[in-house]
Amino acid sequence: MNNVLDNIKQFLNKYLNSVWSIAVISIVIFSSWLTGYEFVGFTFAVIYMALICLVCDNLGPGIPLIVLTGFAFSATQNLEQHLNDKTYFIIILSVFLIGALAYFFINNVRQNKIKLTFGRQFWWVLSLFLAVLLGGILYDFNQWASGIPIILVLGAAGFGAYLVVVNGCPKINKNFLAGTFVAAGIMICAQVFTFYACNLELFKILDFELFKGLMNFGWGVSNNAASILLITIPMTAYLMLKSKTLTVISPVLILIQIVAMLLTMSRGVLLIFVVGFPVIFVFTLIKTKNKIYFLIGIVGAVIAGVIIYFAFNEIILKIIERALVRGLDDAGRNDLIIIAIEKWLINAATIIMGTGIMEGFATGGHYSLFLYHCTPVQMLSSSGIIGLIAYLGYSYSKFRVLIERSDIINKFILFAVIMWTGYSFADQSSFMFNQLMMLAMLLVAAEKILIPKVQESDSSALTQSQSLPLT
Repeated sequence: MNNVLDNIKQFLNKYLNSVWSIAVISIVIFSSWLTGYEFVGFTFAVIYMALICLVCDNLGPGIPLIVLTGFAFSATQNLEQHLNDKTYFIIILSVFLIGALAYFFINNVRQNKIKLTFGRQFWWVLSLFLAVLLGGILYDFNQWASGIPIILVLGAAGFGAYLVVVNGCPKINKNFLAGTFVAAGIMICAQVFTFYACNLELFKILDFELFKGLMNFGWGVSNNAASILLITIPMTAYLMLKSKTLTVISPVLILIQIVAMLLTMSRGVLLIFVVGFPVIFVFTLIKTKNKIYFLIGIVGAVIAGVIIYFAFNEIILKIIERALVRGLDDAGRNDLIIIAIEKWLINAATIIMGTGIMEGFATGGHYSLFLYHCTPVQMLSSSGIIGLIAYLGYSYSKFRVLIERSDIINKFILFAVIMWTGYSFADQSSFMFNQLMMLAMLLVAAEKILIPKVQESDSSALTQSQSLPLT
C-alpha cells in the first residue's frame, strides 16, 4: 500500500512540475474568464494549491497559480457586487488555502526541508506597504479609512505571495518560471483576440478612444494587458536559449504577443517596446548557441507576420492610422500630474504623508480609488515624501538584486522589469493585482537564482518534466 501511495505521489510530483501542469491551469483560468464563472477558477486554484502543499516539498509548482489566477476576473458582471455576493465563499476558500499552506510549512520546517526567512527585499517591501497603508491618514480620516480594504487586499496578496514563495521555494526551476510567463502572455493574447472577435463590428464604426475605452477584460483594461506583455515577451525570448525546438517556436510566440500588444492600442507601451525590444533581440542573438535555428525561427515569424498582415490588414492599418493621428499626446496625464502635485502641497501633513489613494466625490460620501497614471507621482501625492522614499528604496532594492545576479535568466528578468518600470511612469501598473503578483514572482526568482551560476544543458527543453528544486 505504501508503495502504491509513493508511486502516486511521485507521479503527481512529476506532473505538477511539468509544462502540462501550466497548460491545465491556463486552460481552466481562461475558460473561467470566458464563461464568466470566475469562482470556478478560484476554487480550482485553491484546491490545486492544496494538492501541491500535500504532494510537493517545494511550492514552485504553485507559481503558475499565483501568476495566472487573477486573469479569471471577467467583465461579465460588476466586480464589487460580485465579491460582496460571494463574501462567505471567499472566506471559506481563504481559510482552506491558509490551512493548506500552514500544513506545508509546519510539515517541512519540522523535517528541516526549508528554513523560514524574510527574504532580501522584505524590509523595503514592508516599508512600501506601510507607506501606502498610512498615506492620507492625517488628511481626511474617513477618506483614508475607505481605502483600507483595497490596500489590505493588494498588500496581503503581494506581500503574502512574496513571503510564501521566498520560504516555500528553496530554489527556482528557471524553465518552469519562464514557461509560466509565456503562458501569461498567451493568456493575454487569447483574451485580446476574443474581445476583438466579439466586438469587430464596433471596432469598424467607433473612433479610437471610444473603442479603446470599451476594452475592459475585468481584471484590467487595454493598457494593463499591454504592459503585462512587456514582461512576458522577454521571458519568451529567454526560452530561445534553452533548446533548438524552443529557439524555433519562441519567435512565433513573440510575434503573436506583439500583435496582441498592437491591438490594445496602448501607445505608451508600444513606444517603450520599440525602444527596448531591439536590445533584447540583439542580446538573445549573441547569447544563443543555436544561431541557425534562431534564424529559422525569425524567418518563420516573418512569414507568419506577412500572413497575419494580409489576413487582417484592414484592422492593422486602422489601428496604425489611429495611433498616428493621436501621436504622442499625453491623454490628460499632465493635468493629472498637476492635480497630484497641488494635492500634495495642501499642507505640511500632506507633504509628509500624502492624501491617500482614495478620492471623495459629491455622491453621498462615496469614495473611489483615484490614480494619477504615474507611479512615482502617485506615491508622492498619496503617501507624501515618506511614500516616495519607500518607493525609491524598493526600486533600488529590486534592481540591485537583478543586476548582481550573474545567471542569464536574470538578464531577461531585468529587461522585463526595466520596460515595465518605464511604462509605470505613464500608468498605475504598481497598483494592479495581476502585475503585482507577476513582479513579486520575478523578484523572488531573482533572489533564488544564486551565484555561482550553475550551467544547464542546452538540450534541456521546457517540455521535459523536471522536479524542483532546479537551479
